[in-house]
Amino acid sequence: MGKLHFSLIFSILMSIVQGPALIGCQKQINSNEPMDAGFSKIDRGDYEGAIAYFEDLSSRDSRPQVKVALASAYAGKAGTKIEGFWSFVQTMKKAPVTNESARTYPFYIQNKQNIANIEPFLPAPTVENLNTVFQMMAALDIYRTRLLTIPYVDRSHRPDLQKAIQVLSEIPDRGGRVYRAALTAAYLRAELDDGFDVWSSIQSRINEAYRNPIESVSIFCTPVTGNFVAWLGQKFSYVDSTAADLIFSFPSEEASFTAFEMPLSSLQQKIPVMQSSLVPSQCHE
Repeated sequence: MGKLHFSLIFSILMSIVQGPALIGCQKQINSNEPMDAGFSKIDRGDYEGAIAYFEDLSSRDSRPQVKVALASAYAGKAGTKIEGFWSFVQTMKKAPVTNESARTYPFYIQNKQNIANIEPFLPAPTVENLNTVFQMMAALDIYRTRLLTIPYVDRSHRPDLQKAIQVLSEIPDRGGRVYRAALTAAYLRAELDDGFDVWSSIQSRINEAYRNPIESVSIFCTPVTGNFVAWLGQKFSYVDSTAADLIFSFPSEEASFTAFEMPLSSLQQKIPVMQSSLVPSQCHE
């Protein structure tokens, strides 16, 4: 089968949540449609040219489709192809992550065991904060398993992916919101993969120092840990954004797209306190 032109793929995307009526309209598109020139640039892999073209067109044409096309050009430059998200919506239809599922998840249990022998050396608030960090990370890891069908985006390409997401930040169109959800999920999947790699390196040092509790304390209680907590908060925001976009596009299926149960999501409110407490001066008091 020959290569599908971007304009056809784009038409299918825009019809995902808007029904047969839009498909019928797409069949009758006038050959003078101004977006076609930009689509041709995308088909040729000229993403810079497509970005410039759609940036200019969007200043004169307020249709949501133009914004989606501009976002698609940025996403294409990032190596994130629009046709890679056909199964995205179905993949995201899951029950919300709960407090119980996070606390019984292997990640949470393993890290609780790792700090068991250093808890006597830590103030009670620090132990509580570490437990909260483990629970938040467990929740994100559960959510990450829903994103594994989405291709990993290299760090060098993520700025363009972020630009694509920003272009769609105020779009009122349901198809555009689905696309933004998919792009946000692609960004989130890459960020979570990298973040959990960072945590693995911290965890390896903890395991090496397991027989020396004082050294283990110093590994946990560093500015790096505080920064990691801030990183966690940012990732929760991306999850919330993805869920909100899907709920907007498929309101009758809100229960399937809600990411976290409310008590777990409210853990974000603890982030500023955790960030300030997981530092050497606080951990050793």
